[in-house]
Amino acid sequence: MQVPLQLYLKHFPSPKPNGYGLFAGLTNAVVVISEGQAMDMESESRAEVTEEEYVKIKETAELFAVSAEIGGLFAEIDGQRISNLRDYGMDLGIAFQIADDILGFTANGKELGKPIYSDIREGKKTTLLIDTNKKKK
Repeated sequence: MQVPLQLYLKHFPSPKPNGYGLFAGLTNAVVVISEGQAMDMESESRAEVTEEEYVKIKETAELFAVSAEIGGLFAEIDGQRISNLRDYGMDLGIAFQIADDILGFTANGKELGKPIYSDIREGKKTTLLIDTNKKKK
């Protein structure tokens, strides 16, 4: 995949020097989001999902992470700071997903922007469901 990407960058250079990092980050995000969606769909047919599996199903967190990473690339900061931004985005995305899981039980449909309990009806494994199953054992 590097060869086509390098050819692309040769003919359509990025406005910033780290064009390769930008496209690599976006490509990785597409892969992680696709894998997470596949795991999410697969988990719907299973009775239980572990906390570790829940964190791996991180489509939302990956969107936050790549957004923070891209901001660092455009700001042309050093690699460690870009990595720190990515980690921050990932943690923020996981926190957002947990908050969304909680709101799925506590908010009204208008506040939430989707019908309440829709995640449960669709078989989604939320953090509350995972924690409840863990406490039952």
